[in-house]
Parts: sequence; C-alpha cells; structure tokens
Amino acid sequence: MYYFRNHLLRPLASLSWKVRIRVFAGLLAACILAVGIGGAVALVYVSQVLQMQYGGARHRCEVAAAARVAVVALDRAHARLLLATEPEQQRLEAIAAIRAAAQLEDGLNELERAIPVDSRLRRLNEMQRELVAQRIVLIETIKARQPLTARDIVARMAPSVRQIEALVVGVADDQKAIVVASELHARRVAELAVAALVTFTLTTLALAGVTAGLFVRLLGRFVNRLRTSERNLRSHNQVLEMLTTGAELDKILQAICTMVRRETGARQCRIVLADSGPMPLLPGIAVFGRDSRTVAWIDLDPHEHSPARQRLRAAARLTALAIERAKVLEEQELAALVYRNSSQAMIVTDGLGNIIAVNPAFVAVTGYGTDEVIGRNARLLGSGRHNVAFFSTLWSALEQDGSWKGEMWNRHRDGTIYPASFSINSIRSSDPRATRYVALFSDVSTRKAAEDLIWRQANFDYLTGLANRKQLHERLQEELGRAERTGTTLALLLLDLDGFKDINDTLGHDRGDLLLRQASDRIAKCVSPSDLVARLGGDEFTVLLTGAGSEGSIAQRADAIRRCLAQPYILADESVYVSASIGITLFPRDGDTIHAVLRNADQAMYAAKAQGRDRVNFFEPHMEAAVRQRMELTQALRTAFTNDELTLHYQPIVELATGAATKAEALLRWHCPQRGWVSPAAAIAAAEQGRLISDIGNWVFLRAAQQAMHMRHAGLCHFQVSVNVSPVQFAAADELLEQWPAALQQLSLPGEAVAVEITEGLLLDASPTVRARLDRLRAAGMAVSIDDFGTGYSSLSYLSKFPLDYVKIDQSFVSELAPGNATLAVCEAVIVMAHKLGLKVIAEGIETAEQMRLLAAAGCDYGQGYWFARPMPAADLEDWLQARLSAAPAAQPGALPADGGPQSPTLLFDYR
Repeated sequence: MYYFRNHLLRPLASLSWKVRIRVFAGLLAACILAVGIGGAVALVYVSQVLQMQYGGARHRCEVAAAARVAVVALDRAHARLLLATEPEQQRLEAIAAIRAAAQLEDGLNELERAIPVDSRLRRLNEMQRELVAQRIVLIETIKARQPLTARDIVARMAPSVRQIEALVVGVADDQKAIVVASELHARRVAELAVAALVTFTLTTLALAGVTAGLFVRLLGRFVNRLRTSERNLRSHNQVLEMLTTGAELDKILQAICTMVRRETGARQCRIVLADSGPMPLLPGIAVFGRDSRTVAWIDLDPHEHSPARQRLRAAARLTALAIERAKVLEEQELAALVYRNSSQAMIVTDGLGNIIAVNPAFVAVTGYGTDEVIGRNARLLGSGRHNVAFFSTLWSALEQDGSWKGEMWNRHRDGTIYPASFSINSIRSSDPRATRYVALFSDVSTRKAAEDLIWRQANFDYLTGLANRKQLHERLQEELGRAERTGTTLALLLLDLDGFKDINDTLGHDRGDLLLRQASDRIAKCVSPSDLVARLGGDEFTVLLTGAGSEGSIAQRADAIRRCLAQPYILADESVYVSASIGITLFPRDGDTIHAVLRNADQAMYAAKAQGRDRVNFFEPHMEAAVRQRMELTQALRTAFTNDELTLHYQPIVELATGAATKAEALLRWHCPQRGWVSPAAAIAAAEQGRLISDIGNWVFLRAAQQAMHMRHAGLCHFQVSVNVSPVQFAAADELLEQWPAALQQLSLPGEAVAVEITEGLLLDASPTVRARLDRLRAAGMAVSIDDFGTGYSSLSYLSKFPLDYVKIDQSFVSELAPGNATLAVCEAVIVMAHKLGLKVIAEGIETAEQMRLLAAAGCDYGQGYWFARPMPAADLEDWLQARLSAAPAAQPGALPADGGPQSPTLLFDYR
C-alpha cells in the first residue's frame, strides 16, 4: 500500500485531469481487449469440438442409411428373382441379388467400422456371415444352372434380409437421434459459451470499474484535501472581504451558509434571525448579539452528521460580526435618514446656544439657508412675543429635567411670525454643564388654522356665521345655571320666517340663502353684544336675551326684531317681503331645563303662526297641554285603528227636484273607550299628524265601496257613496290611493258607484302629481266633488281648470239663507255658475223647510242635512231608505213639503 501510494498515486496526482482521464481510459480499453481475445479463443475451441461431434454423428447416420438402402436393394432383387419365370431372367436376377448381397456386405462392414461397439452390429455380423454362406451356395447353384434351387435359396435368405433390414433401420434411427441430440447439445453449449462470455466481460468491466473507482477515490481524497483547504480559505476570505467592503447583511449571511454547506457537506443550512433566546429544538449553533436579544441560529439538516464544531464556531463568529456590523450600519443610516428626511426641523447648538448643525427641514421651515445660520446664535429665530419669565421657565426645565416641550412663536426669514411646536433636549457629557442642545420643532400654523376651522364648523352655522345648535345648547346651559344662581330672568325667542318656502320654490335656493344671510344680519343688529343669536336650521332662528328685564321690555325687543325682519329684502334685482312669527319663553317661569325651554319656545312660535303669522306670542301652559293632548289623541287613534274601533256613518243626499235618495256621504266616527265620541275634525287632524291618514282613508274607501255594492244588490242600481279624501293623501306618495280603481273592479262595481270629495285647499296647492291622480280617478269613472266650496282661498276660476263633477255649498252659507239676503244671492250665483260649467250642486247643512225651498227654487240639484236625516250606521240607512220607499206612493212627483221635518217624508225616490 505504501508503495502504491508513494510510487503510483503521487505521480498521478501531479498530472492534470486530462492526462488522468487518458490513463484511465487506456487501462479500461486494455482490459476490454483482453476479455475480447479470450472470449474469441474460447468460442473457436467450443465450435471445433461441436463440429467434430456433429460430423461423426452425421457420418454414422449416413453409413446406416446406405446400409439400409443396400438391404432394400437386396430385398427387391430377391423379390424380382422369385417372380422371374424365364431361366435367363432368373439367372440375371440371381446375379443382381448376388451383387446386392455384396453391397450389403460392404455397407455392413462400413457400419461396423463407424460404430465399433454395438450389440446389434454383432448380430448383423453373424447374420452377414450366414448371408455370405447362403450367397456362396446361391452362386454355386446359379453356376450349375439350377434356377429352382436358387429360388429356394433366395426364399430361405428373405427372413435374414428382413431381420438385417430391421436392425439397420434401428441403427439408423438411433444415429438420427444422436444427430438431433448433438445439435441440441451444440446449441446449448453455444448459448452457455455466449453467456459465459458476457458474464466474463461484465465481470471484467466491473472489476475494471471497481479498480478505477478505488484508484480515483484514493487519488481524489488526496487532491480534495488540498483543494478543500484552498476553497475554505477562499470562502473565509470572501466573507471577510464582504464584511470590510460593506456588503448587505443578506448577501453576507448567504455567503456564510454557502461556506458552511461546503465545509460540512450538509444539504441545508439556514441562518434564522430572532429577537429572543435560542431555539433548543433545532440542531446547530446559536450566535447571540451584544445586546443579548438578536440571535442568529445556524440550522443544519438534522439528517446530516454533526459537522466539526470548530468550523461551526468559525461560521458563528463571522455571523456575529456580520450582525453587529449590520446593526451599526443600520443605526447610522437610520440616524442619517431621520436627520435628513425628518419633517421636523432640527437644530443642534452648543452650550451657549450657537448653532452647530441644521437639517433640510430647518431650511424649509425657517427660510434660512444652512450657511446663514451655522455659527450664529439661535436667538435670531426669536419673535419677541415671549417675556423673560417664559424663557426662565424653559431654561429651568432644561437644567432640572434635561428636556422641555411646548409651543413657541418663531420668526421666519421674511419677518412673518408663526407658531411652532418645540421639543428641546440637553446632551450632557462628563462635564456637569450641558455641552449640546438638540431642538426639534415644526410649523403648526396649518394645524392651528384647521383646529380653528373645525371649532368654527362645530359651533357656527356655515351659511350665516351665527351660532349653531351645539353652541346654543352650551351657551343656554351656561346661562341657565347663571340665571338660577343670580335669580334673574332669561328669555329665549324662537323665530320662523313666514313664506320662506315660497321664496325657495319660486326664486331658487340661492336667493333663499341670500335672504337668510340678510335676515341673520338684521337679527344680530337688533340685539346687544351679550345676547346670542343662533340658527337652528332652515329658516328658524333663536335669540337668547341674557339681560331680559320685564315681560314688556322683552315683548318690545321681540317686536322690534319682527318689524326689522318685515322690511323688504333686495335679492339681486328683486325685492321680496317675508314676515316672522316669534315665540317667547321665560326662565324659570316656563321651564327649568334646556329641553323644556326649547320646546316651549317652539310651541309659542307655532301658536303665533296659527293666529295669523307676523306676530309675537308668549308661551302659555295651555299650549303644552294642547300639544300633549294631540299626541295622546294620535296614539289613541293608532290603537283604535288597530283594534277596529272606527266605524262609518252615512248621511243621505236627496235630489231636491224628485226626492230621490240615491246618494250618501260616508262619515268617519270614532268611539273611544276612554274619551267617548271623538270629534271627526280632531280625529282627522290626529290621523294626518300621526301619518295614519293614508291607511284610514283607504279603509274608509273600501268600507264605503262595499256598502255601495250592498245597496246596489238590494235594488238601488244607481246608488252612490261619497268619501272624503284628505289633501295629505293626494300630496304624499300614497300607493293605496292608486289602487282604488282596481279595488272597484274586484268588487265588480263601476267607477260612478263612489264619489271622491276634496277641499278647496287641495286645488290651491295643486301640483302636477295631484292633477294626475285626479285624472286617473276620473278616467276610472269615479266622480269628484269639491267640498266646503267658498270657505277656502281658491277662486271660482278653479272650477273650470280641474276635472270636477259636483260643487258642495258649505253649510255656513246654507245656515244664513233667507229670502232676499246676500247669502241667498251668493248661493244662486254659485248654482248658476256651476250649471254653466256642467257641474251639479249639493247644498250641505239643510235643517229647515225654508232652506230647502229656497235652494230648490234657486235650482240646486241635491240637498244634505238634518232636515232629511242625521248620519246613521249602514243598517239604519237601509231602514231609512225602506221607510221612504213605503211612503213614496202617497206623494205627488215633484211636490215639496209645506213644512215638517224628516218624520213626515213626502219626497219621491227613484229606484231606477
């Protein structure tokens, strides 16, 4: 081994890799060539042996075949001899048999030489000697010309010939079997020879490969040791070079991982950075930073053998150096980035306040360049707004605490003064006195402006600049507490502009906003500086009078505001007028909380509007009671509608010319278990206020339609029921109102079975939506009546502008009817005008025979009132109609009663 290593491996190790490969290839080729030559020689030898064996077997087979042929020829010669009849022919055939016997003898001799040892050959020899003796006798007989005797001899030779033939055939068959077996054996031997050759070749190659591998391995170990040491040295040098040149930490750690994998042969190596202690479940080496917090964990593949601890320690030292260096560089770079890119201005001064360094943000905030301030004292930034006490407190905090925070006014380079937020820290050394001061500050003027804007938006109205609801509540809370402590009176005025909605609708919201600003200016000029004017929203304003005085003086000041607001407003090129309704409440007389004061002022203001607007009203306790009563009534109505406490009464409508009662008005009645019968006007007002009018109106319509259907089925084929519809139903998005024509179709009723009664106020404020809904009702066949005509604000021209069928004269006119008075003239004028427009007239509130006669004489079409019947339930209406039907034949058509009430019916009824 020593000789092999020193005299063979070392010289080979000094050669290049190409030369080594060539030497190895030559050795491998020599081995393959030797194996090939040996295999060829073996194949030639085996082939010769097989050919010799196969040739001998084939020769013996051929000799046996020739002997068999001779036997067959002899047999055939004997047969011909026996068949010959002529002497000459017999002689010739005997000669041929002798010749065949001679050939058989020669064949048998040859067969004996080819197969020297065989029991059958000995038998053949014996038979041959017998055959030879018989052949001699045969020859002698032929010579003696004794054919018959020759035939006898041939006959005696036939069994021997047949036995010889059988033996020869057996020998031939055996030789054929030997030939076949020889061929099989030769093939097997050839296959074995080839397999042996292949096996030998593979074995030789394997031995050559193993030998070469051992050679290369021994040589590689020696070479790899030298190269591994050189590679490890280069890896260490590369990592050290990366550390010295300032490479990134990721690249350095990656280089360390590569170095560890090369040195240890591990398939995996990770360096995990953590902020806590080592992870004991992982193999490897933990490297702690100097602050004992950052850990670099060198994690090796757990399936690998543990590497040399020395190599891992070297890698750990390099990792620790890389981490520490990266931390130092990161801290330095971070400090530089913070210093250069901070949005806050930084200034560093010495102990005397002289500026040593500034950052770019300082230049942006102060306007001073770096060269302009270095070496100068920081006093150049002073604004002059702070006194000596301020700076004394600042320096005292720096001496005692080492820091100071606060706001300070600074002066810009252009001379402007701005607020700045400061944070000053003192840096001390071994010297007790501070050697450096570091100040961070930023311009907060934008923040101050934003805070002021936010404060104004939170406390003042954006349109008028007056105080908003929030500031009103805060000031009111403060003034209520002060008034309670001092025992003074506090007055709160709530103003609402009358007709402001019309300004918005006609002139636009821009003009409306301009009017609100002018109104707020006028209110502010009418009060003292100590009073508060606020806008609650929309066109509502409040005035808080702190020095209220007596009730009379408060009323005078409120009236002055009202008169000022009533002056004309110039909106661009137009002059408009609005008034104000003012409600006043006093503290502590009317209420002692903010909620109570605002509520009372609101109730007083709505009372002023209800009394005609453009007036001043003080709060009275009965106002609150009325509001509470309305709320309770609305809630009770909601419960009543749910519990089915509402009913319908019907008041007949009589045709004055014929006395026919084919119409009735459905009237809502409510009997409350606690209040008894509630006024219909109060119930309707509560329904409108509680947003129940749509549901209740739809219920009334359906019940009235069912009653109309019932009356028509009872025989009144043209009976019509009128229902009152609130303006709220037409103005609101009431889907139930849109379903009325479909409801009539479901009941199989024509549209004229139901008439809709509306008020003049609906026509006054009629919108396209209202008109469209009226058109749809008329298109469905439903009649439309205008109720309480003459009591509203509409004019007679509305009768020609809207799709109407009936005009109902209000009972206030009917109650004052007398022969020759003005009221009768008004009624006659309405009747004539309605007829000219194609409308029918219904007079409400007829209570006397004289009223009925005057209206009938004036041409009124229908009458309704207590003279005929009071409103009654549906069952009573049917009884009433039945009673009128029974009394109808006693009267003459068209006759009018001389006197008497509804107890003596004399009018006829038309049941067509």
